[in-house]
Amino acid sequence: MDFELVRVFRQLGGGWGKSPDISEEYELRRVDCDEFHSRLPADIDDVDYRWAFDRGDTCMASLYEGVVVGWEFAASKSTHVKDGLEFVLPDGYWYSYGAFTHVDHRGQRLADARSAAWGDDSSSDSQLVWYINVKNQASMSIYGDGVEGVETIGWAAYAKFLGRYWTMRSRSCREIGVGFKGVSSPALSAESGSTLNRR
Repeated sequence: MDFELVRVFRQLGGGWGKSPDISEEYELRRVDCDEFHSRLPADIDDVDYRWAFDRGDTCMASLYEGVVVGWEFAASKSTHVKDGLEFVLPDGYWYSYGAFTHVDHRGQRLADARSAAWGDDSSSDSQLVWYINVKNQASMSIYGDGVEGVETIGWAAYAKFLGRYWTMRSRSCREIGVGFKGVSSPALSAESGSTLNRR
């Protein structure tokens, strides 16, 4: 069965974080679809985010000597997770996803710089949200619980059974309006009977 349980987070203060100091060797800016795919390193040039650009999502990239060595995408509307499933969010929220830094450039705080850079392109009162699988402890330690400036909103989950997605979320996620939503068939929600932890 296709199942995932995640924690949902947001940047505190309605902001996008303070940009860290990074080496002047790196350039940080938006890139379009053609530039993104043409400037990937040779060892990962099969990465394909055309579907994200086709949706109108935005990519903030870290470039080193003209090569895209890291990226993060953001969407201001419901976002494709997989066929038949979306991650929904209300007006005034941005969803951050797909963050990646090439192994040769990790430890330079490029991910923090990319996240902070969204503030230059967004309303100051907008909220940045993201989620992390509860089993991904490495990412939790960097972007999740206990990290300064980060708040846990709650929990969300989905399960595919008999060809359709059932979605669940904590009360706090439901009140804000963030979480998973099945889109391949009329909504079937298990929220009312969820036994997930609630805040």
